[in-house]
Amino acid sequence: MSEIIARAINSIDYLLEKDTLKLVVHGHTLMDIRDLFIKLNSTENEWTELFCRQLDRVMSTNKKLLEDYWINLYDDIIYALKGPNGETSMGENWNNFLKKITNEKKRMQREKQFQQKFEKRKTFKELVNEKAKFINEYLHNCIYVYSKIQIDDLIENINDFVLDNCQLNDVSIKEQLQRIDIKIDCSKHLLADIEDHFSTNIELCRTANRDSNTFFPSIESELSGFGESKTIETLLEYDRWIVILGDPRSGKSTLLRWILCIFAEAISNNDEQVNLNENHYVPNRFPILIRLNEFSRWLYENQSKTLYDYINNLSNEKENLFGEFIDHGHALILLDGLDEIDDIHRRGQIVDLIKEFINEFISTPEFCSAFDDVIHNSQNKIYYEIESPKITGGNQLIVTARKVGYQFHPILGSFIHHYLLLLLERKQSRIFMKKWMKQ
Repeated sequence: MSEIIARAINSIDYLLEKDTLKLVVHGHTLMDIRDLFIKLNSTENEWTELFCRQLDRVMSTNKKLLEDYWINLYDDIIYALKGPNGETSMGENWNNFLKKITNEKKRMQREKQFQQKFEKRKTFKELVNEKAKFINEYLHNCIYVYSKIQIDDLIENINDFVLDNCQLNDVSIKEQLQRIDIKIDCSKHLLADIEDHFSTNIELCRTANRDSNTFFPSIESELSGFGESKTIETLLEYDRWIVILGDPRSGKSTLLRWILCIFAEAISNNDEQVNLNENHYVPNRFPILIRLNEFSRWLYENQSKTLYDYINNLSNEKENLFGEFIDHGHALILLDGLDEIDDIHRRGQIVDLIKEFINEFISTPEFCSAFDDVIHNSQNKIYYEIESPKITGGNQLIVTARKVGYQFHPILGSFIHHYLLLLLERKQSRIFMKKWMKQ
């Protein structure tokens, strides 16, 4: 705790060196905050410990914290100094402070549970080296099965075509024309940010004390307008919990296959990182593709089981191949086709199991959950304490579904981001066709 406070004081001292700095917020200055940190250094209770843990993460995640951030900590430090047995307060600042403490307590509990179960986190390389034989076989199969799309029956009558266009009735030409394999390339594919359509409904769930699986009739109709577009590479770099919606045959499954293969190829090549495209790099994560309709069928015969059980069941149970990568935070989980579960009630059960899986296994290296509260300061600014997937460690998850019907059982959480898969633009279509013709 002393080290964290020392870092905070050093940051404040750096700002105090600016001659022009005369910022006063609610009657408080940086010097007031500095004095409070000195008091905090000699005070120990549950809240001071939790406050310092959260502060440490904010300082580590944000490259630069401005003076307004530090001054707005005044009330938080006062509350922390009083401790859980001190006098309670009222107002927005007090409520935000309690949210921070509650979040941090949950994170500390998750960390303790992990340490009790595993003692320490294994590195990605350690896991790969331990199970090299099975991993190489799995990755080879992923690349072989999923890296290409098979296009059949391009020519209606192959025999007539060969006779008219070739000198001989060549069997090899017939075979080649019968089916063409095209290498999948979804790089720079655009997705629209539609998070605004879902963030309101998260708040509705909380204020109305409703289950977050509740039907929201407005979601589908509102998807005609959306926010900025981002490439798939950007999502993989910055979003840990992703839901991708799209129309039928818009390429959702193909996109997941491409993601699976680029991660599998990077691991197979012993690359240190996954080169998504040009200057986009992310740490290696072990890719696992799950068809949710197959999971649903398996669940009929294994009703007491979980999504983690199913994923682990797909690998060699004795080797626990998938489970260990998930347990130690080095997996990329791709859940495809939520919409393919036709029964609405059954889909709700699957969504509940997905949310349980997310809550237990998809967290940051510092054990932040998708369902933790987002904390704003008094100016409604967010200072991020959620590490991006660009940082090594912590699983990542992507779920796909059709946008039609998703509103019956949406997967909602404070840090779960929703995107709409856009159709290829004219320029992208031309590039795709050129690549196709070359193959």
